[in-house]
Amino acid sequence: SINSRFSEILALVEHRQGELLDCVKRLGEEKRRALTDQLSLIETERDLIRTECDRLKGVVSNPFLFNCFIIY
Repeated sequence: SINSRFSEILALVEHRQGELLDCVKRLGEEKRRALTDQLSLIETERDLIRTECDRLKGVVSNPFLFNCFIIY
């Protein structure tokens, strides 16, 4: 009958909708994980650069060390 056929179609559409929602959720989680990993790498690199800049501030503020640094 028509009602049973519509029920079958509705069940197929709902099943496909569930598959697509799961796929979108999975892709979103993967993207979030990738961005979190990238952010972690950026923060680590930023911290290393800050440490190096702080170290160099000491060299630049001491004229004797700065002159030795340039010569070598």
